[in-house]
Amino acid sequence: MSKINGIYAASVSILDENLKLDIHKTIRHAENLIKSGCHGVVIFGSTGQSQLISLEEKFELIQNISKSIFKDKFIIGTGLNSLQDTISLIKISNSYNFNNFLIMPPAYYMYEDKDVIRFYIKLIEKLSNCKIILYNFEKLSGYKFSKESVEKLVSLFPENIIGVKDATGDLDRLDQTIKKLGNEFIQLTGEDGLALEFNKRGGVGTISVTANVAPKLCSEFQKL
Repeated sequence: MSKINGIYAASVSILDENLKLDIHKTIRHAENLIKSGCHGVVIFGSTGQSQLISLEEKFELIQNISKSIFKDKFIIGTGLNSLQDTISLIKISNSYNFNNFLIMPPAYYMYEDKDVIRFYIKLIEKLSNCKIILYNFEKLSGYKFSKESVEKLVSLFPENIIGVKDATGDLDRLDQTIKKLGNEFIQLTGEDGLALEFNKRGGVGTISVTANVAPKLCSEFQKL
């Protein structure tokens, strides 16, 4: 995959009448978003209800989506609180040549920077072949990445920690991080309303909920 930039849809997971993941409809929706103008798609993010989808269903979707002609345009979200399940999901994804992941720290429990850093250390120790975008979404996880924790992770794993999706709406933090880590560190926003200003300040794109219903409009907006 080339450097991640542009409009990535935060794709939805489609359920069948039995509330099971409809693998084929979920994949078809994601592919249609790319055909309609999105630069790529994130599977199993928060919009994709990742924490509510079983590991078995995730495995099956990854196996099937590996056959897509748009395979290189997908980022896999993990959305798992268990360290071991996260490792398992990434290993399965690696076996189908998916290497780009959006990973949020475990949700619900309270912890500090040192605990989050330790979580990613444990993860990467087991997984050398992964490129990680840190998912900074305090409202869901209960933790907000500090600048220091991001900088520490990048210093420890410059080949693995490649960027951050920021859903905090903090544009000043973007300025500070770019000055510290440079333009090679990928910074995407999760706030559609801030996308234009975010990109003017040095962000490279958006992981967008709105793109699910207006992919063409969102892709045009990225060019402004």
